Amino acid sequence: MCVYHVKSTKDKFKERIEALFHENRQVYGSFIIQIASDFEGLIYFRAYIALLMDKIGWRSIIQEVQNNDYRL
Repeated sequence: MCVYHVKSTKDKFKERIEALFHENRQVYGSFIIQIASDFEGLIYFRAYIALLMDKIGWRSIIQEVQNNDYRL
């Protein structure tokens, strides 16, 4: 009896997220990955992508910088 492992949609999407993340030098965050996957026809919420990235341990290299200096 042969048992075949069929990849679930979640596993395939994780692989696609990994490809997008590493193809773009780990700069893409969940928002940009969502936009890129929408163009490919993979529709997922940004929060779900962020959750998957957090479980895997990925963070974008570029972090948003908050400027608190309001002087001119």
